[in-house]
Amino acid sequence: MSTIDEKKLLTDEEREDCKRLLKLYDFKPHDFLFEVTEDQGPMDMNDLKYIIILKVKVIRIKNNKAQTYFSQLGSKTWIAEFEHDLQNKYFESS
Repeated sequence: MSTIDEKKLLTDEEREDCKRLLKLYDFKPHDFLFEVTEDQGPMDMNDLKYIIILKVKVIRIKNNKAQTYFSQLGSKTWIAEFEHDLQNKYFESS
């Protein structure tokens, strides 16, 4: 599993969950690229309720099929959405 995550936003647990899901649905980790960024505008330093939104773009390299997931940092909701797409064969060749 190739990952571009310059700000180290993904946790080790999220990385392991992804690898587990890919194996569960018979994909090879090296077939996917994960691009992880923060989906935010400039932060207001006075806003104590600032929430980091994680943006994870998953690309299956073989067919260039991509999907983008959003979730609050640490919530892991994007992983459930990623699994849903794997179950529904979203990343299969079209």
